[in-house]
Amino acid sequence: MKILGITESSFFSYFFINRFKAKKLREISIADCENFRIYLLNHSGYSQAYCALLYGSFRKSLDYAVYRQFLNENISKRTHAIPKRETQYTLLD
Repeated sequence: MKILGITESSFFSYFFINRFKAKKLREISIADCENFRIYLLNHSGYSQAYCALLYGSFRKSLDYAVYRQFLNENISKRTHAIPKRETQYTLLD
């Protein structure tokens, strides 16, 4: 799939690098992950399903960093995942 003339995987890389470019991998904190999650949900303008995909890709990339031993743990796993669809509540009378 292509987005704005670049492949989807390149878009994810660009998106994550742009967001965290000032930080080294080991400097990413729980607060950074949570702030990224909140940004996606409230300020990015993307659908919730797409936000779930982006945040899931971010978490997977940190899993890969753990696998390659660049990190000791995936700090993003301490935050909640973004559900793929909005939760709907029914009011009870």
